[in-house]
Amino acid sequence: MMKIKASVYLLFCGILLMGTACSEDDMMDPTTEEYPKTVNLKFEVWYVGGPDQPTLDITTTINNTDDGTTTNVLPYSETFAQTTVEKNTYLKLNIQDIGSCDYGYACTFSTALRILVDEELVKTDTFAIDDSQRAAFIDYTFE
Repeated sequence: MMKIKASVYLLFCGILLMGTACSEDDMMDPTTEEYPKTVNLKFEVWYVGGPDQPTLDITTTINNTDDGTTTNVLPYSETFAQTTVEKNTYLKLNIQDIGSCDYGYACTFSTALRILVDEELVKTDTFAIDDSQRAAFIDYTFE
């Protein structure tokens, strides 16, 4: 009788420990990030090279909300601090060369576009901008 009580007691303790050791969060895929989350977003445009620094229309997009500016001073960056994002939040960095060529030079330059999330580079690309391609963009979607 004593062995049965001890066995039942141990079985009960084991079930109790298993129930408290495994939460619902532990059973989820550990690579899945939880949303919504708050992050710092940073969009950057870098002048890589060419005869003259360009004049650019720069548009940043977070989902369907655009924010635009015009500048001829590079590098350029725009930060959106403490931004709440959901899964599938869409980010886009778009540039359009609106400058004119001075002194008869071809309007050719190279630029690097970057998107950072919490200071981590999530998307980058380098583009050659000339008379045939006056715009470029990169995008990123939270998964």
